Amino acid sequence: MTVPATISVPTHVPTISDLRIAPPQSNQPTVELQLAAADAAGDLGDSPYVWFTAGCGGEPLVGAVRGTVSAGLVRAALPNVRKAAGGGTPAAGKCDLQVRVTDSTGIDSNTLKTTVEFRN
Repeated sequence: MTVPATISVPTHVPTISDLRIAPPQSNQPTVELQLAAADAAGDLGDSPYVWFTAGCGGEPLVGAVRGTVSAGLVRAALPNVRKAAGGGTPAAGKCDLQVRVTDSTGIDSNTLKTTVEFRN
């Protein structure tokens, strides 16, 4: 026999949609993103964690930053995702980006995916 494990099934999850990326400049180290968030329980908070994975050809860059919430929109500045490129920071190119949000009780949202294109 094994020891029983307790699991928790949340009664709600935050839902994110409409991911938008501000076009990054070649001299900017961050990528600005905005997404719509709906949370029926209202426990998203003022600064939820925004989790991300950026793949630009090398090892993926994985991390979390604090976002800001205003009128149902979450905004966040991701660190230099260009570092995920193998062999250095590309001046131009594409990175695959995945994003999710965690509410104040620790419940994760769905995951959104997009491609970020860097230009000179």
